[in-house]
Order: sequence, then structure tokens, then C-alpha cells
Amino acid sequence: MDISKDGGLGDVVLKNIQLYTPTTEKLSAVHHANGEDIWVITHQWESDAFYVYHISKNGLNEDPVISRTGSIHEFGSSNRNTIGEMKSSPSGKLLSLNIADHRKTEIFYFDAITGYLSMKDGFITPAIYDGDVDGNIYGVAFSPNEKYLYLSENFPSTFPGQKIYQYSLRSKRLSEIDTVHIGGSIQLGPDQKVYVADKDRQELMVIERPNLPLNSPLFSTSRISLAPGYSRFSLPNFIQSYFYVPDPVVRLPNAFTPNNDGRNELFEPLRFSHVETFEMSILDRTGTEIFSTSKADVWWKGNEREPGVYYWNLQYEGINGKSGLLKGWVQLSR
Repeated sequence: MDISKDGGLGDVVLKNIQLYTPTTEKLSAVHHANGEDIWVITHQWESDAFYVYHISKNGLNEDPVISRTGSIHEFGSSNRNTIGEMKSSPSGKLLSLNIADHRKTEIFYFDAITGYLSMKDGFITPAIYDGDVDGNIYGVAFSPNEKYLYLSENFPSTFPGQKIYQYSLRSKRLSEIDTVHIGGSIQLGPDQKVYVADKDRQELMVIERPNLPLNSPLFSTSRISLAPGYSRFSLPNFIQSYFYVPDPVVRLPNAFTPNNDGRNELFEPLRFSHVETFEMSILDRTGTEIFSTSKADVWWKGNEREPGVYYWNLQYEGINGKSGLLKGWVQLSR
């Protein structure tokens, strides 16, 4: 880039500069620990080496940070192990990739200060068809709280019901959550939902609350229309730390006045942001629970209680996985 070109808007003056070969299609990027620079993460073909490039305001450092860890990426039918997505987690602390034909997923720790990777975990997704079937595991993405991975199968269209999986990084449980026509890329969006490409369909699959386990009653999938267009294999490959969510913020008042004057009628948070789930209870002086809620649009009205001091507990988990327990008191006045 030459920023002096095009009247100060800048222009590309050199492009298509080869950094190394052979490589795979695996490519991800995340912010440096300094919050400004970028790490671009790639993987060499027929090797166990990650090549990680540092980009700063001064440009690209062409000398990569090389980490040799995990499996060697080689073989597969027609070299299909060159394919399979690779994604950083939103915080930049983890990275996961798929070795497509081997149906193998690997998870690594990533050091956003040095650019080095180290092995964390790996697992095989069982094949759903017996025999010599040209199918693999392709798409991968982390949930915003980094407790779950989402994976997609990719088979020929003659094999219907290709599965989408949720993998728990804590329990190491792999669960089927839905099916698509032909699975492709998976990508976390800025709305904290996870999107799945469904090749040759006029829709994307949407995982509405990807921070939740499959057995949660609030876990669900849906479809978003692309009509008149069609989905292909891919979705945009963003710098994943764009989707990192700050820590949850919860602030409650210490007084409210439910007297029907239209002001301070509810005991509700003054600030309540980046919260995924919560449980709040209100107690009287004897410690008896008199109200509880886990819905962000339902708060204590207090109009059935006498004026006085009441106590509350609020346990929460943020979208980014941070959790906490808050306790306090509130004065109910008329």
C-alpha cells in the first residue's frame, strides 16, 4: 500500500506476492495482544507447521513465527486434506481446524503475544455412511463464550441429511444438532449467532444461541432466506476477534418506588449488557424467596409488598463466558 496515492486515500502498489508454498486453504486471523496488530495464521501442506505472520502499521513481517504441533496435513483422496476450515476463537486464545478426509478436528492454544501455537485436544467425527464415501468434516467455528465448537459435514449431494455438530470443550461430548443439504463454511456473526452455509439451497442455517448446550430448552436452530440467491460452500472469513464481546456489566439500584406515578416502578437493572443467562431472586428479611426471574423483560414490581428493605442475589453468565454472583439490598418505598 502507498497511502500517498489516490489523493491520500491510498492504493495497492504491489500484490500477489508469494510468501511460501505448498500450503493449504486453512487461513485465519486474530488481533495481537496489543489490540492493534494482526496475526495471520496459515498451515503448510505435507507438514505439521503453522506459519503465522505479524501485520502492524509498518506492514507485513515476511519472517513467520513457525510452530510445529498437531497432525501432519497430507494425503486424503485427491489431496482433499488440503481443505477444511481453520478458525481462531473470538478472544484469540484458541484455534481449531479440520483435516477434512480424516474427519479429524484439532484444537490449539494460541499465544497472541508471541504468535506460537501448542496442542490442546483432538477428536474424530464418526462417519455416518459405511463404505468408500467421499465425505469429510469441513466447517468450524467457536461459540462466543468459547465453550463449544460447531462443525459441518460435507458429502456429495447424493447423501442427504449431512450433519451439523456441537462439540463441548469441557465435556468433550460431540452431539448432532441439525442437518443440511450439503454442509459448508460456519461463521460466527456480529449478532453472536452462528451461520452455516448450505450449498445449493436458498438459505443459511442459523444457530440462534450458540453459547448454550444442546439440551438447553433455549437452544434452537432456524433458517434465514437468501432468495432469490443461493448458498455456496463459503462464508466470509473475518478477523475473528471482531466478534469478541466485552465482559458483562450488571448494575442495580438500591431503591425503587412502586406507587403508580410512572417513575421507578420496577426493581430493574440500571445497566445490563453482554449477559447471556441469569437467575435473580428477591428475599425478605427472613430469607424467604418472594420473587425470581431469568427473563430480561421481567423484573420485580414489588407492589404486593410492604415498604422496607429487601435482599437480592443475581447469578449471571456473560456472552463471552465470564460469570459472577452479585448480592445486595434494595429499599422499597411508596
